[in-house]
Amino acid sequence: MQSVTAIIPVRSGSTRCPQKNSRPFANVDTNLLKLKISVLKRVKNISDVIVSSSDQELLEMACSMGAKIHERNPVYSSNETTGSELFKCLAEAVEDEHMMYVTCVSPFVQATTYERAIGLYFDNIRGNKYDSVVACRSVTEFLWLDNQPLNYEQSLAPPSQNLPDINALTFGFNILRTDYVREHCSIVGKAPLMYGVTELEAIDIDTQFDFAVAELLYSNAFFELQDVTVHNELTREAKFELLDCTIRDGGYLNNWNFSLEEVLDMYRATSCAGIEYFEIGFTCTHFDPRCGRWWNITAADVIEIKEKYPSGCKLAVMIHLEDIHKLDERIVGIDMVRVLVNAKKTELSSVACEKELSHLVSLGYTVALNIAYADTLTDDEIDIVLGLFVHGIQYIYIADTFGSMTNRRLKYLVRYIKKRVDVNIGFHGHNNTGGAINNSIDAITNGVSIVDVTIGGKGRGGGNTATEMFIQHANKKFRTEYNIMPILEHLSSLSYRDKLAILHTCTGLYRMHPNVATDILKNEESLSVAYRHIMDRCVRT
Repeated sequence: MQSVTAIIPVRSGSTRCPQKNSRPFANVDTNLLKLKISVLKRVKNISDVIVSSSDQELLEMACSMGAKIHERNPVYSSNETTGSELFKCLAEAVEDEHMMYVTCVSPFVQATTYERAIGLYFDNIRGNKYDSVVACRSVTEFLWLDNQPLNYEQSLAPPSQNLPDINALTFGFNILRTDYVREHCSIVGKAPLMYGVTELEAIDIDTQFDFAVAELLYSNAFFELQDVTVHNELTREAKFELLDCTIRDGGYLNNWNFSLEEVLDMYRATSCAGIEYFEIGFTCTHFDPRCGRWWNITAADVIEIKEKYPSGCKLAVMIHLEDIHKLDERIVGIDMVRVLVNAKKTELSSVACEKELSHLVSLGYTVALNIAYADTLTDDEIDIVLGLFVHGIQYIYIADTFGSMTNRRLKYLVRYIKKRVDVNIGFHGHNNTGGAINNSIDAITNGVSIVDVTIGGKGRGGGNTATEMFIQHANKKFRTEYNIMPILEHLSSLSYRDKLAILHTCTGLYRMHPNVATDILKNEESLSVAYRHIMDRCVRT
């Protein structure tokens, strides 16, 4: 396979956007130079990546990323140097027969785009039809020069969509023979193939405004144009359900030794709140004498719960992927089975699991795949889990096992999964770094269809997305009608401080002074009554 050498000219002396190539980009541990090198190193038909600069810091950065370096004479980094002089200087640093001029300031050009462009270049130079491939964008705007229109008759102005297409070079990539650049001092051949890139890939960071716009797009996980389409589809209307997993996740705190009365009390509170699912524990797990009945629930456990509270919401259980072969018959009364997938520990084989997952679906369950440690998995590991997907699985859950999920990572995972599998997405948040509520809200605004909550935030590690906190946010932001009162009544034994924290969520959401909550709670022991007093005051004001 023929290949090219990619060369990146970079300098630190930008006046319109100082340090744009080396300053932090999008609040992550990268910058425009690092980002460009990492993308180019994934392109199959690039033999070498060279960074050309007179700035030692940038050269050291490039070297640390595994790129070759070209110590450029500072003359070629000054504003007095013409582009043609710079192009010739760069070509003299390339030993390969073919070169690709690439800039750092087009951060959204995809590795696949580079590969296609290089492929087109070699296909066409063999037939002598084109001698270069040049990134461009189509300009369909009303253009004027010297007070005269350039691309239309002023007295016959057409609709904008009928204006002639004018190609503007983006300098995202220019591919051509190295000796041509040396001889003609140009990175556009005599017969260029104009490669139209997407609106996102056409972004060229030149000013502070450009940098800010690119950062906003990148930090919100808009990496390619399709992400915009997916975002618009997912966020058109927020429709979601809640799943309470207090027993299952909270069981890590007491080895699932909840009494039947405790479970029934939580089931009633959850059901009366309008929450759609209540997860009562694991099933088909190995025997452990330390663990209570909710570590390995049976059909008899479900029957007892449904007999004592037949009007409750839908029930769910979780099962480890390696145990699903044990669930050969339907557990009557269970509506959802969530399959826990640990890509770090379990040997995953889509062939081995397909039959068993299909059998779960055939038993009539709503089936969900829960991806543990989703925050830490590579795209390849996510793809392996997605390879388990079979027709009929309704949810794939993103589980923030470590509570370390960032908003950007969550958006990326939602879009990444949605582009590969036509399935509803769920989110299971942990609060180790304090982000559970915000991540759960953001998950919904990005199209997640089901979110996990636990009463009091009870759960492993830093706890989970607290039901009572989340309901307040959801009812305010999404105009849902979850009833918080049964949850607050269940939490009546909380300490004064914990009760106040719940009430302060309400005063914060409705822009009330925190003293309102303090004053009301001093005179009212009941959390639910105190909350009602605050809400009554919200209505009056």
